[in-house]
Amino acid sequence: MTKAPVVAPSDELLEEYKGYGKDVRILTYKMLLEKFNEKYDHLTVKQKEVLREVITSVDNTDKLKEYYNTRIVEVHELLQKKTIELKDEVLKIKITEVLKYVKPLEKTEKVTNDAIINLLQYYELVNEL
Repeated sequence: MTKAPVVAPSDELLEEYKGYGKDVRILTYKMLLEKFNEKYDHLTVKQKEVLREVITSVDNTDKLKEYYNTRIVEVHELLQKKTIELKDEVLKIKITEVLKYVKPLEKTEKVTNDAIINLLQYYELVNEL
């Protein structure tokens, strides 16, 4: 209250983008979307769902946490099933160790970038098994 209000610096690129016409903005959006899809084309369907949810829930952290916890439980169950099916004992031990880290977030925890990356990697592991 005693300090002067902090003025956030304006993003020049965003201001420039706002000045473009509707056609240019649509074209820019399409190009951005195509580049994104090219870069992440190798992801599995589940990984794409996770990214889609992260992008759409950027302003709703409770919804994102609920989604994350649901997916983590799903991954845990998938990994447990895969572990039972495995013949290789060494791989079973390694997956069992990974399962110790696959757990939902607590009520006070926030969904971090690291948590999302871990979830994407867990899905990759499930896909490889």
